[in-house]
Amino acid sequence: MEAGDRLSGLEESLIHHVMSFLSPAEVTRLSTLSKRLSSASLSFPTLDFQYRLRGTGEDRYFLDSVSNSLERRRNLETNFEQLNFDVYLIFQRSRLHTQDYLIIRRLNPVMKLLENVINFALDKKIEELNLHCNGDHQQIFRSQNTLAHKSLKRLPDDVFSAKTIKRMKLCGLLFGFQDLILSCPLIEDLHIISCYGLKSIRVLSSCSKSIKAISIQRCSGLVAIHVDEKVSLESFSYISNSNKIVNISIASRKSLKFLKLVGAWISDEWFQANVAEFVSLETLILSECQNLKTMFICNENLKCLELEHCNRLENIQVMVSGLESFSCSFPDYRSATRSTDVNIASCKCLKFLKLERTMITDEWFRNNAAEFKLLETLILCECQGLKSMLIRNESLKCLELDSCTTLENVDVIVSGLESFSYSGKAAEISQINLASCKSLKFLKLERTMITDEWFRNNLAEFKLLETLILRECQKLENMFINNENLKCLELNYGSELENVDVMVSGLESLQIYDRSSTHDQLHCKINVKGCKLLNLQFSGELKPSPPLQLISSDVKNAEICLELGYSSNECRGFQNSLRDFLNLFAHCDIVSLSSKSSSDTCYLIYPEQERKALIPPLYDVKHLKIQVTVLIFKSMRIMELVDSLLWFSPHPESISVILYDSSCSTKEFIIKFYYGVPTNSEVEEDNVITCCSSSPVRCWRHDLTEVAIENFEDCDRTSLQIYFMENAKTRIRIHLDAGFLVMVTVWNGASIMTDLACLGGGLLLGWTVVFNVFVGGWPHSYGVLIHMMA
Repeated sequence: MEAGDRLSGLEESLIHHVMSFLSPAEVTRLSTLSKRLSSASLSFPTLDFQYRLRGTGEDRYFLDSVSNSLERRRNLETNFEQLNFDVYLIFQRSRLHTQDYLIIRRLNPVMKLLENVINFALDKKIEELNLHCNGDHQQIFRSQNTLAHKSLKRLPDDVFSAKTIKRMKLCGLLFGFQDLILSCPLIEDLHIISCYGLKSIRVLSSCSKSIKAISIQRCSGLVAIHVDEKVSLESFSYISNSNKIVNISIASRKSLKFLKLVGAWISDEWFQANVAEFVSLETLILSECQNLKTMFICNENLKCLELEHCNRLENIQVMVSGLESFSCSFPDYRSATRSTDVNIASCKCLKFLKLERTMITDEWFRNNAAEFKLLETLILCECQGLKSMLIRNESLKCLELDSCTTLENVDVIVSGLESFSYSGKAAEISQINLASCKSLKFLKLERTMITDEWFRNNLAEFKLLETLILRECQKLENMFINNENLKCLELNYGSELENVDVMVSGLESLQIYDRSSTHDQLHCKINVKGCKLLNLQFSGELKPSPPLQLISSDVKNAEICLELGYSSNECRGFQNSLRDFLNLFAHCDIVSLSSKSSSDTCYLIYPEQERKALIPPLYDVKHLKIQVTVLIFKSMRIMELVDSLLWFSPHPESISVILYDSSCSTKEFIIKFYYGVPTNSEVEEDNVITCCSSSPVRCWRHDLTEVAIENFEDCDRTSLQIYFMENAKTRIRIHLDAGFLVMVTVWNGASIMTDLACLGGGLLLGWTVVFNVFVGGWPHSYGVLIHMMA
């Protein structure tokens, strides 16, 4: 057993238990630590292969690696339980229609490998098989007349007669046959998603008696689904991707408990002939079933009914006394004046009710919702026609009213209500009476016309309040908040708010969204006193004067998003304002700083001459995170940015630069710092410190021992290496870890020693092993590309 390795001495079953909590990549890394762990990884009962095929040379290495990995395990006497194969194919868009032979060349090796994977699963008696092949190639599958479609290899039917498979999920595959007859005697769950080539699916009781759940989603060309009467099916889900009619026949009517149909072209006749016969049905979900006009439901065991975007529904009659949850929503393009008759008066056991874009009147509300004595959650969203609400439901715990623009009066007389949320429009005036809600823990008011007087008279009565959210309440000018149980406070305001005083000792999270502009003459002052904040978020325009007065040194985590409303020639003045503002968070452990600006970056870069006379604003921060756009990052000099950030936070444990683009995808670059006992340089022996004389703390240069540089590009990594070696006052070790699997550091020219035989036990395809050899304190990096297979 290797020194310091506590896992290699454990029994194999315990090692497998540890591996079950790790991702596939982490299992691979763990297998490289010793021969024992490498052997245990080979017999690990779950095989997981994931990769994005981009049409590069690495694709071939991955495909070969999977084949070799399966061969190494084929002769093992191991009961493998689960096999996951997940690839994503990326094509250049210009090639999808013009160069079929390239598509065939890319896809056929994958389909051939799939045959190998399936054969392995059948030979090793796998119980769970998941095959995913997603990506741009799927539109080729849909176009049946192309050369690529006709020449592609297809999925064989052997997998549907496997004797040991219990759970199977297939996604993005092209079938080599049109009629699927499920013949797996032990199968319990079947999921077929975005597959092509099938016209019919049949589940026969003579072949698949154990099937419990079937899910068919977005399978183009499918015209028929049939489930035998004696099949004990409990869950059926169908999601269509077209308006074509699919004949759905579920004869196992006594056992079905869950039914979900999305985009199914079912008629009123089909609904009455089938759904009424599912005597055990507990959950029914119908979405975008556009041919459905009338529903009559009387299934006595039904507990949950969800109707979503069935636009042509005109009449809904629910005669189920035991129904506990009902939700009904219509699309936003549906005419606001078009009404649907919804009758749920018989549902006396209802606990959850949600109506969205449904025309209801005051009379309907009195005859229905107000009579549900067991109701716990009521959500009304964009329900027009309702003008006045009086709610006395004693069991009600949560009430949400969103954009019900005709609503004028809301009276809630429920002492046990715990959560109330109201969102209106700025121009509307609604009278909201919550005086009786003494148990309120969550309160959200958005675009309401409440006044300072309303706020004073009501808020003080909510003794149990834990979360308060106020957004765009334009009549509020001054607030005093001292609810002793308050944990989270969110304020979203414009120029109307003048002053906020917060005196809550237990406040943990404060979120501030300042919508006022730099041109507003009055700026809100938020005074926070005596609060042990764990998290603070601020978003708004950076103003000449700090928008926040924070009298607390206990903030642990601060997230700041600034909208820089200035031109480049005003940069210096706003930099001074930024420095003063950030100084409020100097004692935080974590500070995250981002900007909504897409072009101006000068707020991050302070001139070196000015720094010498200024106190670093975040001098005690341990972890500094900066979020910028890809466009900004490409225009910046990475060394200039890092040097400036190390002035912001002179002794950090980590600095992160997070890039984001228009698609909201992100990439993170990280520098980690490790420190030892400070040493004196020749300059410091005379008590003259030139690098951080104005800082309350010594900077990183004096006691840095190691630096880890992660995810940077090669040229930036090299620049950072040189920067740290030139500026550190101690001898340091630099770890380059940008997707590298193994790091070996050797000092003073010692020979490189590593057990490559151990590395051979892991899936190391495409990984780079980096050896940093330090000779006389200077690093020399050597990379070795590994093509060894598990």
